[in-house]
Amino acid sequence: FRNGESGQHVLHINQITQMLLETLTKKTGRYNLTWHDRFIIATASALHDIGKIGIPEEIINKPARLTTEEFEIMKRHTVIGEDILKKLDTYQDEKLVQVAMQICRSHHERYDGQGYPKGLIGDEIPLEAQVVGLADAYDALISERPYKRKINHGEAVRMIVNGECGSFSPKVILSFIIASMNKTWIEKVSK
Repeated sequence: FRNGESGQHVLHINQITQMLLETLTKKTGRYNLTWHDRFIIATASALHDIGKIGIPEEIINKPARLTTEEFEIMKRHTVIGEDILKKLDTYQDEKLVQVAMQICRSHHERYDGQGYPKGLIGDEIPLEAQVVGLADAYDALISERPYKRKINHGEAVRMIVNGECGSFSPKVILSFIIASMNKTWIEKVSK
């Protein structure tokens, strides 16, 4: 209700996260993620921006690029989201809440340490957050926003692979390239 992004964004993040995790599990052999693990991560991805509840509406809905000061305020949504979920005392032992907290806090971290809020490097970033961060970047590119036009699938893939949206894990990037060649991917997220 508060921000201009549609419910489609949440659905896209879920779908993209599912496809990335499936590809990552099958193609790298590094991650032993069960179907249930992937389901929990994809479900938790819906909460990645819950911290935007604590960001002033004039910043959330600004129809232009944010100033440096406004962006510093916006960046706080990561820790606000984690704090909101930490206050769910009764559910702290639930895997879904634990994964959602990691995603909220770290989905804007970048593999080279240039992300926020902590400037984590490489695999210091939880895998869940790495995958959701890439899914979020991709969906932001292919979606029209008040401050930018939407970009087509091929251009969005090129920009992510070239590091124009920050750096991501080479394994996550490889999985992204493989998954994004799948016709189902394009059909699901381009609607």
